[in-house]
Amino acid sequence: MMSLADNLSLYAYTPLPDALAMPVNSGRKFFDNKPFGDWQKSREAEQKIQVTIVNRIDKLMRA
Repeated sequence: MMSLADNLSLYAYTPLPDALAMPVNSGRKFFDNKPFGDWQKSREAEQKIQVTIVNRIDKLMRA
């Protein structure tokens, strides 16, 4: 349960005391919904772009 509350604090900007008081079912619904999944996919895409840029800069520096 503490892990779920920690995740709610990080990803939903919920104060930790409120996240701890929230029913587990409500917290799970937040992470299982489509908007959160879409947000995760967009973050993954951003990270891939950042890795690609860093790799290109690394190749340029080695050349």
